[in-house]
Amino acid sequence: MVILFLFSILKKQPSNAAIYYPRPLSKRHPITFPPFSLRRFIPSFSWIPRAFRVTEDEILQTNGLDALVVIRLFKFGINFFTVCSSVGLLILLPINFGGQPASSDSYRSMDSCTISNIKTGSNMLWVHFMCLWFISLYGLHLLYREYSEILVKRIQQVRNLRHRPDQFTTLVREIPVCGEHKARGCCVDHFFSKHHPYSYHSYKMLYDGKDIEDLSKQARYVYEKVQGLRKKCEGKKHGKESDECRDDLLKITGLEEKLEELS
Repeated sequence: MVILFLFSILKKQPSNAAIYYPRPLSKRHPITFPPFSLRRFIPSFSWIPRAFRVTEDEILQTNGLDALVVIRLFKFGINFFTVCSSVGLLILLPINFGGQPASSDSYRSMDSCTISNIKTGSNMLWVHFMCLWFISLYGLHLLYREYSEILVKRIQQVRNLRHRPDQFTTLVREIPVCGEHKARGCCVDHFFSKHHPYSYHSYKMLYDGKDIEDLSKQARYVYEKVQGLRKKCEGKKHGKESDECRDDLLKITGLEEKLEELS
């Protein structure tokens, strides 16, 4: 009960969102919390009935197959130990308790509830044997059923997954320049098309981030310079200023060509 109290309180705190809502956060789904008030620190149990109404398909879609397997494991334990407890309490316990006469020394001890209270050679030992076989076969049946159902759900999940190229990507470094086309990408395409024709799909060149950052800074500088010249040219209208504006337009044209090369 204390654990349920703490769970219901902590899950309502925004600072614990990364613990209780990791999957929605990873998918960037908005999570709303009640405003700061005394209500956030009062335990609530309204989530318990809703938790029992959640279907396995909803768990599979929202939390994945691993979460569903864990829940099925708890259900398996409940089903198995419920049957074991029923067999033990309704069948084995009365047989063990009545295995010895009331005058026996073990009548008032815990041994009177165990198999040691049955006489040696008694036919009641066969009841224990049959119950053991029943529980073992029932456990194997539950395991087989759980395995079959989880296997089907796993196959369905694999079929529903979209093909993601990033899961089948190979990173290649130190690529030589193709002597024929003077390009590195051409060398990659020739190599994989020749040696891996059935598994090769496409390639994409990745460059050092520092070079891209330098090019981005140069492009930004040229763009700002073009904008400055345009504003300067708009302020000039007559005479000598018109000639200067013409020179600025030529500079703008050259800078725009350079900007296209950088982009």
